[in-house]
Amino acid sequence: MSARHISNQSFDEILSDLGDAPAIPDPHGIHQSTPSQNPPSRPSNQSNNQPFKTPLAQLQIPGHFQKLGGLLTLLIGILMASAVTYFVIYNALNNHSQSALEESHQQISDLSKELDMMRDEIQQDKSR
Repeated sequence: MSARHISNQSFDEILSDLGDAPAIPDPHGIHQSTPSQNPPSRPSNQSNNQPFKTPLAQLQIPGHFQKLGGLLTLLIGILMASAVTYFVIYNALNNHSQSALEESHQQISDLSKELDMMRDEIQQDKSR
């Protein structure tokens, strides 16, 4: 393949036609646009004068993660509080139902004894 010779001005014009590539930062300002006779056709070419645009955009991303992390922490806290509340209420209701069941068994036992006593009295009355 033969070597091509492109002048710096032609190369810069081609790059300016392609526009800015924010994925490729220019931290040292090596590629500065040369003043051209034509006014810039797109406002994106003016962003070369704002070298801090890309770092500011990168700094805003952690802010979103911080907000998301805060919401996630709040959600986990609410879920844990709900689980503890559910556990306490479940145990209270379980204990209450257990004591009601024991009370019912005691009443049944008392009624059974009373019924046995009544049968004995009836049998004694019949035998007289």
